[in-house]
Amino acid sequence: MNLRVKSLRDRLNELNIDALLVTGKLNRNYLSGFTGTDCVLWVGQKKAVFVTDFRYTRQAQKQVQDMKILETPPGKGHLQSAIDSIIDSGIQRLGFESHLLSHYHYELIKKWLKGKGIKLVSVMDVVEKVRMVKSSTEINLIKKANQISMAAFESALKQIRPGIREIEIAKIYEEEASKRGGEGLAFDTIVASGWRAGLPHGVASSKKIKSGDLVVFDFGIKYKGYHSDCTRTLMVGKPSPKQIEIYQIVKEAQAQALKKVRAGVSTKQLDQVARDIISKAGYGEYFGHSLGHGVGLDIHEGPRLAQSQEMLLQPGMVVTVEPGIYLDKIGGVRIEDLVVVTETGHRVLTSYTKEMVCL
Repeated sequence: MNLRVKSLRDRLNELNIDALLVTGKLNRNYLSGFTGTDCVLWVGQKKAVFVTDFRYTRQAQKQVQDMKILETPPGKGHLQSAIDSIIDSGIQRLGFESHLLSHYHYELIKKWLKGKGIKLVSVMDVVEKVRMVKSSTEINLIKKANQISMAAFESALKQIRPGIREIEIAKIYEEEASKRGGEGLAFDTIVASGWRAGLPHGVASSKKIKSGDLVVFDFGIKYKGYHSDCTRTLMVGKPSPKQIEIYQIVKEAQAQALKKVRAGVSTKQLDQVARDIISKAGYGEYFGHSLGHGVGLDIHEGPRLAQSQEMLLQPGMVVTVEPGIYLDKIGGVRIEDLVVVTETGHRVLTSYTKEMVCL
């Protein structure tokens, strides 16, 4: 936690901000280690304060390190208690997470600060940018989440056959993940077969899987707050020439993009590698999403591997690489790996084959 707070303080110094009021749940958890739900904290250059109430004080005393813990008195909210402690601290420029604070609470803060000589400064993604680079502990938690998820996937895979419903396969996966220590889903499990495989986010439905269907299976769980994410596309029965064609194009695009993953490469460049391969094959208009995204405390976080992003990858970032092609009637193909960026390259956490598997 000390390193996380230090990294945040460095960013606040760059922004000429004396302290940041942290209201986003994941950001509060990341900086403090607190796993409860009801708190506010602020981080200054020399002091950090954690505010909660009687229900969570003992939990905070066990989990929160290197922060002063304030218990909100009855009749006063956490936010007002946090602002009161900021007023007494001598802070002049107070940053707030404008993308996570409601307008209602912003107006309340302005009212409480009126005449106190403190300027409110809107900032976005300050903590999120610190979160993008994972520690070895965080990477190990993501790796464990992925191991649980992959084992559950392989169990569910054995049950895919003509006549079974997508939602039944999703349920098997979810139950197997829970048995193995998964603490909830990272997102609604996607099992999309046949024409529905052409829907990039075709959450499992009551549709029955048929022989001749492509099946896009996108799955992930949470483990100790951290997420996993993987996609494989499977074939039920014998594939058609068109299905084989689009599968091989996506597989090649994914493989070539993976080869380029390393520190110092731009997110836009990676997206372009996969996009060029798919476009040259004549399917550019059918790859409509970005190449990937960061994974951590949230299932979708920075950095984004996208045409609109110019960020350089750094060691410790954990990202997905997931190109796809989505066609009407025929269905779609997506192949996704979870990848740790290193100084000299990358480490792929997902292990299941990327050859076409025919069930």
